[in-house]
Amino acid sequence: MTFLQKYRGLLPLLALLLALCGCSSFLDSEYEQISDHDAVASDNDDEDESDVVTVSTYTGLKNAILTMVKNGKETGTIRLQNYDGEPAEDISKAISEVGQSTPFGAYAVDYFDHDKAQILSYYELYLTINYKRTAKQIGNIISTYSTTQAEEILREAVSESDTYLAILSSSGIASESFIYEYLEGYYYENPLQMLLLPEISINIYPESGSQRIAEIEFTYGDSAVDISDMLEELNARAESLSEETKAMSTSEGVRTILLCASLSEVVVPESEVNSEEQTNIITNTAYGALVGGVSDSEGYAMAFKALCDLMDIECYVVAGQLAEQSHFWNIVNIDGSYYHVDPIMCDVNGIETAFLLSDSAMLGEEYKWNTENYVLCEGTLTYYDFAGFLTDESTR
Repeated sequence: MTFLQKYRGLLPLLALLLALCGCSSFLDSEYEQISDHDAVASDNDDEDESDVVTVSTYTGLKNAILTMVKNGKETGTIRLQNYDGEPAEDISKAISEVGQSTPFGAYAVDYFDHDKAQILSYYELYLTINYKRTAKQIGNIISTYSTTQAEEILREAVSESDTYLAILSSSGIASESFIYEYLEGYYYENPLQMLLLPEISINIYPESGSQRIAEIEFTYGDSAVDISDMLEELNARAESLSEETKAMSTSEGVRTILLCASLSEVVVPESEVNSEEQTNIITNTAYGALVGGVSDSEGYAMAFKALCDLMDIECYVVAGQLAEQSHFWNIVNIDGSYYHVDPIMCDVNGIETAFLLSDSAMLGEEYKWNTENYVLCEGTLTYYDFAGFLTDESTR
């Protein structure tokens, strides 16, 4: 035990005598929680000197506090020796900045308690950190500054049905807009990899800054649902239907008509089914359409997209309106040109009424969508260019 450790209980008196001589004084701040210094010194009497972090600059002080937070430490001592600055003022400033302006501090810390003392030629800061996050949550924060890696992390989280995720990244990635837009886009582009789009709640720490932590919570509805099993069931069903269609024709146009016909055979529009019969059917998904057999326009469009993907037909899901109501349909590439196909309306009114339509034809049918988000559909083919290759049975 060193001399200072052995006689630390006398140090407050020594410091006071020095102050009276005009050599130094205690500096308190609005952030400091006052407690009896003798008690603080006693608590630290047996502290291993190797556990004391020594700093000489404000940056070093701030980093020492932040390192304690990152490591989930609840207590610690920081020694300000040969310090370049005003120790008492900088201690309060550093604590405030770490707690409010750094990602880890804003995310993990509830509040700090601290005492400080000038001991001969140096200051000691005795710090207690009270957390609002568990050590596991802090340890599980994923750091990434690559957009590609961040997207991979988000995909993995939803594919594993994770309910919680925290990402440390640049402000452009750790943002509500990036996370929402990526997950929504991935969902509509990959109906066979992502069963459903969960409810997503996002909090950002701190509210501003070049680096931030995004706390993301996912809610999947019925917690009893086994999404992995449902995905396997969906993929098996989609592969079966696509193989049947492949065997019937090699023409992209004919195959697309056959897909509409297949959906008409296996899916019933949600509006035509008694609500009591829809228990546990996720009607706005490809699963609801192909496995549950009941779907709305979104489920029809997702199922059509899934089947097109399996047959290498370029296809997109369109989110828009029909007669001022939310509505989903598809855009497909047939022989190098783009067209609209509305699978649910093909089922309700007949394939010829909503198959291979141009932008102008769709607008004339009371459809609305953000044209800037999708390719132009200006192809000249129609249902009747392919109908001659079909039998009445194959098209219902």
